[in-house]
Parts: sequence; structure tokens; C-alpha cells
Amino acid sequence: MSIFSRNKKSTLASTAMLLVFGLASTAQADPISIVVTDKAAVIHRDGTTRIITSEEVSKVKAGTTGPSRRAWGVLVSQGVSAASHLEISGKNGPISIATEGGKAHGVQAGAKGSNANGQDKSEISLADNIKVVTTGSHSVGLHAIDGGTINSSADIETSGMNGFGIFAESYSKITQDGGNIVTTGYYGHALIANNDIANAEAGKVTAIGTVIETGGDWAHGAFADNGGAIFLDGAKITTEGSRAFGILAAKNSTVSGQAAVFTINDKSHAVQAGANGSTGDGSDKSVVNLNAGSTVSTAGSDAFALHAIDGGTINSSADIKTSGKNGFGIFAESASTINQTGGSVTTDGGYGHGLIANDDRKTTGGKVVATDVKVQTNKDWSYGAFADNGGHIKLNGGSVTTGGDRSFGLLAGKKSMIISDADVSTKGSKAHGIQAGLNGSTPHGLDQSVITLKNAAKVTTTGNDAFGLHAIDGGKIDGTVNVTTSGINGFGVFAETFSTINLSNSVIETSGAKGYGIIANNDVSGTAGVIFVTDTVIKTTGKAASGVFVKDGGTVSLIGGTVAASGLDAAALEINGSGTLNIEGTVLKSAQGPTIFVTFSSAEEIANVTFGAGTVAVDNNGMLVNVARYEGGSDANMNITLKAGSEASGDIVDTDQKGSGQTHVNVEENAKFNGKISGIQDLKTESGTQMSFAEGTSIGGNIVATGSTYSFHSTGALIAGNVELYSGSSTGGGTTDTPITVSGNVLVDQTSFMGGNWDIGGDLTAQGTLRPGNSIGTVTVGGDVTFGADSVYEVEVAGNGASDRIDATGKASLQGGRLDVFALDNKVSYQDGQTYTILTAANGIEGTFSEAISKSIFLTTSLDHQVNKVDLKIGLVADPIDDVVFEKVAKSNNEISTARALDSLAQEGSALELYNSILFLTDEAEARDAFNQLSGDVHDSVNTGLIDTANLTADAINNRLRSAFDGVGSQNVPVLNFAQSPNGRAPKPFDAVKPASLDYGVWASGFGSWVNHDGNSKAGGLKTITGGFLSGVDVGLNSGWRLGVVGGYSQTDLNGKGRNASADSDNWHLGIYGGNQWGPIGLRAGLVHTWHSIDSSRSVSYSGFSDSLGADYHARTLQAFGELGYRIDTTVAAFEPFANFSHVRLHTDGFTERGGAAALTVDGNNTNTTFTTLGMHASAPLPLDGANASLKGTLGWRRSYGDITPESTHLFAGSNPFTVEGVAIARDAALVEAGFDMALTDSAKFGLSYVGQFGSGAKQNGFNATLNMKF
Repeated sequence: MSIFSRNKKSTLASTAMLLVFGLASTAQADPISIVVTDKAAVIHRDGTTRIITSEEVSKVKAGTTGPSRRAWGVLVSQGVSAASHLEISGKNGPISIATEGGKAHGVQAGAKGSNANGQDKSEISLADNIKVVTTGSHSVGLHAIDGGTINSSADIETSGMNGFGIFAESYSKITQDGGNIVTTGYYGHALIANNDIANAEAGKVTAIGTVIETGGDWAHGAFADNGGAIFLDGAKITTEGSRAFGILAAKNSTVSGQAAVFTINDKSHAVQAGANGSTGDGSDKSVVNLNAGSTVSTAGSDAFALHAIDGGTINSSADIKTSGKNGFGIFAESASTINQTGGSVTTDGGYGHGLIANDDRKTTGGKVVATDVKVQTNKDWSYGAFADNGGHIKLNGGSVTTGGDRSFGLLAGKKSMIISDADVSTKGSKAHGIQAGLNGSTPHGLDQSVITLKNAAKVTTTGNDAFGLHAIDGGKIDGTVNVTTSGINGFGVFAETFSTINLSNSVIETSGAKGYGIIANNDVSGTAGVIFVTDTVIKTTGKAASGVFVKDGGTVSLIGGTVAASGLDAAALEINGSGTLNIEGTVLKSAQGPTIFVTFSSAEEIANVTFGAGTVAVDNNGMLVNVARYEGGSDANMNITLKAGSEASGDIVDTDQKGSGQTHVNVEENAKFNGKISGIQDLKTESGTQMSFAEGTSIGGNIVATGSTYSFHSTGALIAGNVELYSGSSTGGGTTDTPITVSGNVLVDQTSFMGGNWDIGGDLTAQGTLRPGNSIGTVTVGGDVTFGADSVYEVEVAGNGASDRIDATGKASLQGGRLDVFALDNKVSYQDGQTYTILTAANGIEGTFSEAISKSIFLTTSLDHQVNKVDLKIGLVADPIDDVVFEKVAKSNNEISTARALDSLAQEGSALELYNSILFLTDEAEARDAFNQLSGDVHDSVNTGLIDTANLTADAINNRLRSAFDGVGSQNVPVLNFAQSPNGRAPKPFDAVKPASLDYGVWASGFGSWVNHDGNSKAGGLKTITGGFLSGVDVGLNSGWRLGVVGGYSQTDLNGKGRNASADSDNWHLGIYGGNQWGPIGLRAGLVHTWHSIDSSRSVSYSGFSDSLGADYHARTLQAFGELGYRIDTTVAAFEPFANFSHVRLHTDGFTERGGAAALTVDGNNTNTTFTTLGMHASAPLPLDGANASLKGTLGWRRSYGDITPESTHLFAGSNPFTVEGVAIARDAALVEAGFDMALTDSAKFGLSYVGQFGSGAKQNGFNATLNMKF
């Protein structure tokens, strides 16, 4: 039976009765039938047709049987004016729609007319327990065309070839909500959406929660073609046939949504965007979008999880897994792009790459962008990310991990590119972390792949022979990275033939044996690898794992950073054969190996090492460069350049020379070297170079020094060639027994200086300065000696007849050069004069020295030119009248006195040592400075300081007495007042008393001052700081007199300016005082005794001499003082003119300093000084918002008499005594005091005042702050 409904709305509905209607088929082709059995019904009601089972039926079938073609189970179509709508529901029992013939579709909405333009708006709804089955070829389960719509939740099965489960063509759409779709035929796609009409709107398929399975070869789960669109929401797709894709979008189509995709068979890609067209020009703009929550898996070999080709694009957040051989996780080919955001990519099969991008059609390379993706491969030869044939890969964050042997983390080959800041880790043998370039059979540097590393991503390898970074055959790696390798031969960074690696601000660490930090070589005939590294830390810890290794012409350049190789036999830098190392500003360390280790095995090899500015190579096993020559390498050459500002330490050794091979050393401006040089050929140094040679130095060629400083070891050195000194160069070293031996000639230009002990086989030509020895020395010359007209021969002489000396086998030519004489031996007396032979020449002496000049200002010289020698005579320059030597340059009294004492020193022991230290001085000003330092004038200046601050105790007592009598300008100090208690009872304080009525008073006062005495031509200056306190008790008598006793402590710090001397004095005070007031007339007086404990120290230092000295001694001061004043009161202020008298007597005990030859013995001494002062005290009330305050001040003029310049007698051990003066006390000084008092409460008073004295060359400043409390 068949139904064909046209030009009406048709709905099939079920009731309790059975109706069958329709149009009979008139031909075998294109039959359309519905078969309703088992008590089901087909009803037409209200313009709507429905098919639905009743509660009693068991099934309803709609379908075709037999071999008919193009037979639809259900077909709904419309005319030009009205839509057709069919609803089929198996709500109460299953409905089966089945077709058996070829091209016999189960359900179709719409029919293609001759002018199909999407106007057929027919709709079919399949719901509740419906199953659609087709068995014929080219038969579709659900088919929508020309605007038709199908909404379905039916289960669908197709088994014929090209038997599609769901097929939406032009203008049509199908929505499948749930249900299962199973296809088993060849090319039996489960979902397909396409556009069968040019320029039409493509078909659309939506699958929601649908379970999809395909079993035939080339049978795709979801296939969008010719602009078709498929949306997946929770769909599950499984394909079992060969080349059966889970999802395929081709020819500008789109597949989007969230799905779980699994393909089982070989070459069955899970997801593909784009199809392999005949041109492959990138014109296929198909797109697949996989949302988060999607999963993509493949099990077959050569099966890709995500595959984009010929312009296709995939945007994915899925988790991806492949398990078959050659199972790629993500694969973007020509002109295509895959963007993976989040999720993971895992491959478990051999050769299973995680990410791969290439250009299979030689157009534009495929592109993969992975953001925060975790990539992991687990089998051998499986790459984490592989860009090939112009492919591009970009990794933004995330990680790449490989677990198999020979499995690279990142690999770029054949002009491809990778940009990454992902962390990379490999675990297998020969599994490199990152490699740019492929190992071609005939590499010529044509690969030109580039890998760029960002943000210091981590690269870790653990397998043997596994490199962190590897560039080969023209590959290039750039960026910032942290590399860690731990396997044997696990190189950190490795650049091979034609390749380049550029790194900055990176960290490279290796721990395996022979795990070089950086290596550049040439593995085939071509241009060797090149590595540039900036500000990078390179650290190796394995045995024989050098920090940097170059081989067969490789080049490594380091700028900044550190290279540290700590393993046994590991060098900081190593060269095998030819190679170049350029090091600038880098710190090189090799705890158990040389800084540089070089091995040669063939004649044509050349090794070049350059240390640039800022390079420091001082931390090694004692060897800077070790050159080892194996069979065939005896003719190879080594070039070492220490450039400006570099610093290197350790031996340079090349002792295996058996052929013409040589090591040459070139040292540029301001470089430093310290170590032994052995076996090198030539040495050339430039301006500012400092060369310090260790024991065993042997140079096989010439030395050319320009502006350089050479310090040879005391055991000398061997130089097989010539020595030339230019532009201010200087030398020193060797001894008379082990001189610096030169086989050739020595030239010293006009600006250079040759010191040290030498044995010269050829000629010596001196245009500059010659000074044999490091003290007394000898230069032996096998040829001739020439002193130019501008030359200087500096001769050191000793008192025992020894002197510097030059002995020539040939002749000596003297062209008028100068002779400078330096005295040397401070333990030998020169007072009786000496004669020295300073030059001998076996073949005679021609010419003379122009003059002999003694560098000592106290020695005189003369020359005796003979046939074969020149003698020097030396003696003292003494005053012809007084026969003194030192006094003639002295000026001040102290200098003269000290110089005379030095002249008298005994000529033996420490006294002679001190004498000669002055005798050898070369400058008068320095001699006078030595006299002043040796004089010990600070001891006398200390007396000045003690006397000048004695007034502090007298002033405090005077202030107390004026306060007791309510004097003008006085400062009230804390006083405790007590009255006598009758009957032996304890005394009680009065509530309020006036000062005049007090019987007893207890008071305390603090004081401080800063005194600065300028130095003069006699003595150095003095700075004195004093602080202390006094307290006393006094009693008022009925006669008006007040008598008291006082005691206290203070400390004084005294610093001798210009003398490097100081002293501390602890002072204890005890005294008595008294005073009275007769109306306006006041009289105040006292006597104070002070005991001083003094600790002094000083140092003496001048050319050739130094001594540290100290002394502890005691002193006593007795001071008597008095003051008479007359009070004048006015309406605004009170005044008191006064006269003050004070006498100070200071006694110092004698003492002897601790120290060496400059120690002094100082006699005890008394110093008596008197002071008189005339001045005015004044005070006035200060209105301050009701507070009780007053201003106060004092002006005065002080004059000093007596011993105002302290002096004492001093003595050196072995000298006559001499008198030395200290800094003077000011003869006249102005006194100033200004301050205020303010009552805080009835029983508390605060006072602040400044006190100063200003005299010629002396200034004293003090501040007093007091808080007075009454109890």
C-alpha cells in the first residue's frame, strides 16, 4: 500500500479504528508507501494527517519491499502554495520504517523539483520509539532536501554502500535529538550535510546526545560537504572502517559543538577539516569547532585525531588521544590551521606525534597554535611537536612530554617554524628536548628551520645522548630558556653543521658525564655550528662535562653570565681541533679542571680563544689553558687573546710540541693575567696590561710589551726570543741566583722601566730606565750594553758595599744617560761613606754617564769612570759647621728639635733603623712631616686640652654659689634643703623656704664642651670633647658665709689633628668652695683637685717606615679660683659686673711609649697657667603667657698668663733628649653665654643655655640643659 499526499497539510493520527487511503502507484519506479498493521490506524482529521499506534497494537511499519529503486518509506512534499507536515510517534509502541531497495530512503522531507530553490517547506517529526532501517545502496535513513525539515529522535540503521544515516541537502535541515545511528556499508556516513545546488543555502544537521557508529570503510561519522553545516551537542561518534573519519568538513563546510569521537581502523582520522583536492591550493575554508568537554581518540595506524588540510581550520578544546602507529594528535597540512586551547594531546603508538604541521602541497605551510595544552607521547620516535616542510607551530604555555627513545619534544625541519614558551621534557635515550633541522642524507644547510623560545620555558631531558637544544643542517634556535639534562652525553645546547643558536637570559644545567653545557661542531663537511649566548648561567657537574665545547670549527660567543664546570676533569671551555671561543664579560669557573682545555690531532687545526672586557677566569685547578697534542696535531696552532678589561688566572701550558705548531698569546689593553706560561711561542701585550708570571714560565718566542706591567716569579723565567718594552712598560722579578733568562736581545724604550734580575744572551739597549733587581740586583749581558742619552740607571746601594750591578761580556756604550742612586739597607750605617761598582764591561766602556743624582736628600754621590768599570761613591750631606744632617731641612721649633735628636741616634739596632728611615727620604716636605710625626707633640697638646677644660668645674661651682645667693644670671640647680631637727629626730623638709634661710643644700650639675684648637707651624691641632657632672653639699652659716664640698667625674676625648694620634682621660674631681653676699657685693671662691688617668695612642707612617705607639700614664690638676661681683638692679633687668681669677697647676707623670724604634720616653712635667676674666652677668624676666621665665647671659674677656704653651722633654732610645711644644692655649678669648630659664611647675624649672669661648686659634662651644626639681 502507498500514501502520496500533495497540495494539502497531511498529518497521520492513530485512533481505535483502521483507515487506509492514498494514491495507488502506477509504476514500479519511485514507490512511496506506508504499511499500517496490527490494529494501528492512519487518520486524516482537520487538515492534519497522523500515524500513531494505539494502546493495543504491537507495531506499525512503513516501508518498501522488494527490489524497487528510489522507494521512500515516508515522503512528504508540497506544491507551490502550501506546506506539508507529518508527525510520526511511537509513544505507545514501536514504529519501524524500513526500506530494502537501492536509493530507497527511510524518511524524506521535500522533493527536488525541476527548479528546486528551497521552497518545499515540508516537515517530518519522528518521536518516541521509532526505528528507521535501510539496506539498499545509496539509501538514506533520514533525508531532507529543497527546504525540507526533519526533527527526529529515532534510531537509524543503514547497511548499504553509500547508505547514509542522516542527509541534509540544499536549504534543508535535520535535527536528531538522541537516538542511535548505525551504518555498516562502504561510504556509509552517519551524518552528512551538503549543498547539492550551486549557490544555494547548504543543508544543516544537528545531533544532540546522539550515539553514532559506522562500520564500513570510508564511512564517516559526521560529514559536512560543499558548505554543509553540522552541529554536535554531546554526540558520541565511533568509526570502525578503514579511512572512516569521525568528523569531516570539506569544501567550505562547518562542523561545530561538543562530541566524543573515536576511530578504530587505520588511516581513520577522528576529525578533519578540508579535503585533499586535486590542486591543494588552500581554497577549502572548512571549519571544525570542538568545544571544551570534547574527546577525540584514534586506535588505528596512520590515524590522526585532528587533521586540517588544504585551507581547513579546526578550533578545539578537546582532550585528544591516539594509540596506533603514526597516530598523530594534531596535524595541520598545507594552508590549514588548527587552534587547540586547553585540553590534552596524548599519543601511545610508535611514531605517534602530538602536534604536526607541514606543507604537503608546497603552498603555504600548515599552522598549529596550542594554548595551555598538555602534550604527551609515550613511544619511541614519537615527537611532541613537529613542524615539517614549512609548517608553523606556536605553543603558548602548556607542556610537552615524550617518553620514548629518539622522541623529540619539539622538532622543526625543512624550513619550518616553531614558537614556544611551553615546558618540554623527554625521558628516552637520544630523545632531544628541542631540535631545529633534520638529519638529511646530504646536509648542506638548506633546512633553515627556526625555533623561537620565550619566557624562560623549561626544557628537561633525562636519557643518555639526549640534548636539551639541538640545531642541525641550517636549523636555528633563538630565545630564552631553562635547560636541564642528566644523561650521559646529555648536552645542554648543541649546534651542528650550518646551524645557529642564539640564547639570552637563560639557564643551562647538565649533570651527566660528558654532558657539555654548550657544544658547537661540524659533523659533516660544511660551515660549523655557531652559538651566541648572552647573560646566561651555564652549569655542569658531570665528569669531563665541560661548560662550553667546540669541535671541528664550531664557534661559541658568550656575553655576560657565568660558566661553572665542577665535575672531575671538566673545563669551563674546551676545544677539540679547530674552534673559536669569544668570551666577553663572563665569569668562568672550573673547580677540577683548567679554564680552557684544547686537544689537537691534525696539522691544519687552529683554535682561537678571546677573552673580552669584563671576563673573569681566575677560578680553576690552577691551569688557565692546557693544550694537548696527539699524533698528527703537533703542527696545529693555538691563539689566545685577552681583550681589554678581562682578567685571567692560571697556567697556560702547551708542552707537547714536536712540530711547528705554536700557541700565541695576545693581551690587549687593561687586561690582567696571573699564572705560568709554558710552551707558548709569542707573547704580545698592550697598554694597561698587568702580567704576573708564576714559577716555571717558559716562552718559546718573543715578548713585545706596550704599556704593560710584567711581574716575573722569584725563580725567574725562560724566554727563547727577544724582549721589547714600549710605551711605559715595566718589569720585575727573578733573583741573582734565578734570574729571568733571555736568549735574544732586550730593548727598553725611552718611556719604559726594566727592573728585576736578568741574564741576557744578546744585547741590552736601554733608552729608558734600568733598575736591576727587586732590591739589590744584577743584570748579566752576553753581548753589548747601550745606555741612551735619555736613559736612567737607577742604582740601589747598601751600607755593606753591595749595590745594583750590570755585567756585560761585550762592551758598554754610555751616551750621557743619568744615574739615580737609592739607598737601601736601613740596618747599615752610611755615615762613613761607601764605594760601589755598578757597571762592568769586559770589552771596555765608551762614554760616560752625565751625572749621578742621589734620590736621598741627605746623601751625596760621585762617579769614577774606568776602562772596564764604573764606580759610585756615596756619603752624607752634612752641615759644614754643625756636622748635622737632618736639621738643615727642618723649619719649626719642634722639627728642629726632633731632627737634632734623630741626628744623634746611635748607629746600631733599632736606633740605626730609625736613622736610616729618615736618611733614605727623597723629599724635604716628607722629611718635615716625618719629624712632626716622630716628635710626639700630641702629648703636650693633651696638657693644653686638660688645662683649657679645667674651667668647667670652676664655672659649675660659681653657678651654684650665685644661685644660693640669688645671683644675677645664675641657673638654679637641683637642691635638697633640710632644717635641723631638735631632740635628735630625723630632719624634715620645709614646705617652702627661701634660699637665704637654708642651712644645708645638696645640688648636682652636668656640663659638656667641644674645644677646637687650630694647629700651627709648631704643633698639630687638637679637638677636645668633655662631658661630666658634679654634685656637692654646702651649709649656710649665721655670719652669711656658705661653705661646701664638691665631687664628680668627667671624661675627655682628645684627638690630635694631622698627627693620627688620640688620647682618652678619665677625670675624678674633689674640691671645696665658699662665698658670701654683702648687699650688692658678692664674693665666690673654691679649690678643686682633679686626678687624670690617660690612655694615648698614635701611629707614625712615612716612606719606608711605620710604627704604632701607645702609653698609659697619670696626671693631676690643682685649680684655685675666685670671683668678685657687684649687683645692679633696674626696672627691666639685673646686671652684675664681675672679675674672675683662676690658677691651674697641671702635673704629668713621666712614661715610656709602647712600640718600635719611634717610641718615646717623656719626662714628668709641671705646667702653671693663670686666667683672669672681666665681664658682666645679666638677667631679665621673660613674659610667656603667664609662665615664670627669664632670659640670662654673660659677656666677658679672658686673658691667660704663665705656661700657655705646654712643653716637655722627649727621648728616643739611643738619642739625645729634646724639647717639644704642644698647641698653645689662647692668650685672649671672648666669653659668651646666652640662655633662658622657665618654671614648669612650682617645684620644677627647666633651663637651656649656650656657652662659648673664642680666641685666636681656639674655639670652645658648650650647651647646658637642666631640669631643676625641688623636694
